Amino acid sequence: MDCVLYQTIKNMRRLLVLLAKVLAGYALVGFAVVPAALHFAASQAAPKFLSVPMQLGAVLFNPFTLRLSLQSIKLGESKEHVAGFSEFSIDLAWDSVINRELHIQSIKLKKPFADVVLQNNDKINLSSVVKASKKKSSSDSDNETASEGTSTLQVHLDQLSVQQASFSFLDQLIALESGTPFAAKISKLDIYGTDLGWPNMDGEINVSGRINGDSTFSLNNKLALPAMELAAKASLQNIDLTLIQPYLTPFVFVELENGKLTTKLDLTWTEQNGAALSSDLNISQLNVKDERDQSSIIVLRKLDLSGIQYSQAKNTLAIKEISLIEPVLRVAIESNLQINLAGLLKQKKETLTREKTAQVQSTETEPLTFDIGKISIQKGSMDFADRSFSPGFVTPINNLNGEISKISSASSSPTTLAITGQIDRYSPVTINGQVDISAPLENSEFKLAFDSVELTTLTPYAGRFAGYTIHKGRMDLELFYRLQNSELFAQNSMLLEHLTLGEKVDSDEAVDLPIRLAIALLKDRDGRIDIKLPVKGNLNNPEFELGPLIRMALINMLTNIVSAPFDFLASLVGGDASEMQAVGFSQGVDSIAPHQKKALDSLVSALRDRPEMQLEVMGTATVKEDWPLVAEALLEQVWINELSALKKQTDTPSLPEKETLELLKSIAQKQQIDIPEALKYQEAREFMVESWPYDEGALRSLAIRRAKGIKDYLTEQGLEAERVFILDVQTPKENLTEESAIISKLELTSE
Repeated sequence: MDCVLYQTIKNMRRLLVLLAKVLAGYALVGFAVVPAALHFAASQAAPKFLSVPMQLGAVLFNPFTLRLSLQSIKLGESKEHVAGFSEFSIDLAWDSVINRELHIQSIKLKKPFADVVLQNNDKINLSSVVKASKKKSSSDSDNETASEGTSTLQVHLDQLSVQQASFSFLDQLIALESGTPFAAKISKLDIYGTDLGWPNMDGEINVSGRINGDSTFSLNNKLALPAMELAAKASLQNIDLTLIQPYLTPFVFVELENGKLTTKLDLTWTEQNGAALSSDLNISQLNVKDERDQSSIIVLRKLDLSGIQYSQAKNTLAIKEISLIEPVLRVAIESNLQINLAGLLKQKKETLTREKTAQVQSTETEPLTFDIGKISIQKGSMDFADRSFSPGFVTPINNLNGEISKISSASSSPTTLAITGQIDRYSPVTINGQVDISAPLENSEFKLAFDSVELTTLTPYAGRFAGYTIHKGRMDLELFYRLQNSELFAQNSMLLEHLTLGEKVDSDEAVDLPIRLAIALLKDRDGRIDIKLPVKGNLNNPEFELGPLIRMALINMLTNIVSAPFDFLASLVGGDASEMQAVGFSQGVDSIAPHQKKALDSLVSALRDRPEMQLEVMGTATVKEDWPLVAEALLEQVWINELSALKKQTDTPSLPEKETLELLKSIAQKQQIDIPEALKYQEAREFMVESWPYDEGALRSLAIRRAKGIKDYLTEQGLEAERVFILDVQTPKENLTEESAIISKLELTSE
């Protein structure tokens, strides 16, 4: 019995010794031989596969935990390493030995780094680190593809950890177009993943890091295979928008001076429905400049896009609200008549071949359907400048507030606008309207109102188009535009208060019109000018331009007024323009007929409301029509005087017919008129009238009496005497008109 026990113990001891030797050998191989062999193999193989030197630190392997660790691998020349890491470790699970699944407990990578450069030859620098392999034959590729397709190897990774990674990226290729390379550095990059694998996976990956030091990002991904599902949450904080400047420069004359982007988004993707995204986005401290003159184009303190929803399956984009806080927009008309914003796009010529055109047409898809709840503007401003002429025009619109609502490509409800602002802080501006986004030219309305605008700000335009500066005045402007089936119907209403012109300005574009007269005609007793200016046109007409059309309509209106001022005044009071601008007198008469007084009453009524208008009266008397009666009046006056003197001498109340004829002959003799002897008294008197010596002064006196009679009547009806001027009279040989009456003309002038 003792022998058996002793033998058993002896055998167990031998077994234990054997196990100890096996374990010792296993440990020796695992801890020493394997790391050394791997280190040697890697060192020997590196030159065959890598075109740059590789520095490898320690290689560690724990045969009991199946943990392999590589310490400090660096690729590249000394002090110019292009990639590497401080430590890489992988922990295999023991069940990988038994099962057909590669089970990895963890993969850890500490402080990996890489300097990635997209070179001018459109190649990445790291692609040259690995030597190009020999091309495989098609049969080898087919065999590999077949073997891959039939492989049943499964991989499962419990935990993935990347700590303190840093990568720099330099795009030198874009510098060929922009002149500046794109450069970015990702630092403090941490990646943590769990339950990853292939071909089955239901895992999660979390990523966080910094971009260029100040900007941060984080990403949480949930992945499912083979369901091909992705759910991600991303966050970007204070991303510097100036990073993308090199990619903008080739296309636009825009320089991003400043701007920070912050966003949070949820993204899901399935193989069946594609991508779906929800997000909020914020841009702050944006400053966009024109690179040509370094002038700011767009500046805003904050831009918020809230409630962003995108569906690839439905091809829809919805945004609950776009909020612009303190935006500043600078719009300018340049010397070439081009708007600065339109000129920001760089022209790039690209010829599409028939193949390319067909390819583009074949890839066309249904347009994206969008829906924006509203766009709100808070404390905005716009600076407008017109540099198309000298000295130019500049005006700011401040304190812009309001919103644009219901912006949808799928809804029949019109988009509405309601915006208020101020010009020069004192003049309110309102913009209201509605437009059908799907067909803006079919049914749209806009109303713009400017109140109490100081007209002196418009002096550059006044000098350019009217030839005068503006000394003072204010304007209320209301513009109403309606679009129906591409037809524009516009009503421009202007109310000018106390418009006073200043100095005359030389301008080749100034209209050749008596502007001061037009203003005086339009200005009422309260110093106001009320203008209604309708305009219409077809927007499909390539020659249609609204600005020149409005200007031409205004010029035509002024031309009609100054060319026929009495027509304009008559329209104000319901009078007859032809009777208001001329007074007709009977032959030899200086009294105003009753029907002419009615026309003069209308003229007075119109001029009372046009205090800057003056009236010029030109009396007229004609030789042919008026002189016979003037001569008769002169004869009558001399006859009365002579008869009165004779009666005093003879002390007789009446003269016999013979002495009367003798007195008439005596008067004729003094006037050097030879009366035939056979004529009786009445015949002799008619002969004397016909033969009376022409007296220009007497005829002018009739014309003057007529002019004074007109002025007297006008002043008696309330028109200020200082506003009526009597011009030098005219005494033509015969009547200048076909009318029977002798016409004394009236002319309108301004102060």
